[in-house]
Amino acid sequence: MKYTLIANLKSYKTLPDLIEWRDFLTDHLTSLNTDQLYLAPPFPYFHLFTSQFNLLSQDVSPFPPGSYTGAVNVDHLLDFNLKGSLVGHSERRRYFHETNQEISNKIDLLLDKQLLPIVCLNQTNLKSQLELLTPRQQSSCLFAYEPTSAIGSGNPADPSEVAETLALISQITSTPTVLYGGSVSVNNLDDYLNLPHFGGFLVGHASLNPQNLVQLVTKLQ
Repeated sequence: MKYTLIANLKSYKTLPDLIEWRDFLTDHLTSLNTDQLYLAPPFPYFHLFTSQFNLLSQDVSPFPPGSYTGAVNVDHLLDFNLKGSLVGHSERRRYFHETNQEISNKIDLLLDKQLLPIVCLNQTNLKSQLELLTPRQQSSCLFAYEPTSAIGSGNPADPSEVAETLALISQITSTPTVLYGGSVSVNNLDDYLNLPHFGGFLVGHASLNPQNLVQLVTKLQ
């Protein structure tokens, strides 16, 4: 694959659904280059996936291992050979009231274990979300721009607006490429592929149907 593609399944799919989803991908991706494909299934189901797939967590605790009931910490991610974790998704910021400081704590814990933080950013307070990060964090993370108006709405962001934001994120963090997420589909991929600083997609709803996901992977070969 020429670009990174992250499939975030969010809090969808029961065990039978996910097994069917996984088996479809296993059958249809064997002949494709999936080095840059990352799957983020619900945490209880990591054991269903083999080393054929790059796995990410959808979130991680801002605390180290210890007396934090219900927390999924960085060592748990290592137990499943995960590559890293999403951090600061807009749904986490909105519904779980996560602060920039908590997000910064998560990034440090991941980096200390050589895991990759994929830091999600939205257009609200974009600069403050970035400026709190240390130089080490800015240079070591993969960033994904997800305008809240586009997430799950079926209305992807205008490519010119995305290009402007990707350039700003790249300038502040000195990272060469940034991912885009928000109502991504096979029909609108081409609108973003040639944007400056574009590095790939973070997809949610479009990845729930395994046929759609295979089409996305095929398109990005």
